[in-house]
Amino acid sequence: MGWTDLADEIENDWQNIAAMLEIEEDHFGCYDDAFRPDLQRTIDDMLTEAEPRRASSDEINYAGRVTSSMTSPGILNLAWRTLEAGSSRYGAWEAQAITEWMK
Repeated sequence: MGWTDLADEIENDWQNIAAMLEIEEDHFGCYDDAFRPDLQRTIDDMLTEAEPRRASSDEINYAGRVTSSMTSPGILNLAWRTLEAGSSRYGAWEAQAITEWMK
C-alpha cells in the first residue's frame, strides 16, 4: 500500500517497547517469498471482511478527558500519546481512563 515509512515507524516503536519490557523476540520457522501471493490474498480478504475505516481527525488528535462515548481508536491514540508524554504517570491515567470509558 506504499506505507513503508509508517511500517518502519511502527516496527521501531515495537522494538522500543520490547527493549523497555526486556522482551527478547523469538522467531521460528522460515519465510519463502513464494508464499507472498497467498499471504497478501489472505490479508486482503481479512481487511475486506473487517471493513476497517480510517480514524477521524478527532480520534487521532483528541486530548481531553476520556468519556464513555469515545471510540476504541480514539482511546488507543490518546493512550499512546499519554504514554509517550510521561510513562511514570501512565499507569494511573490508564486505570482512570478505563473506569471512565466503561461507565
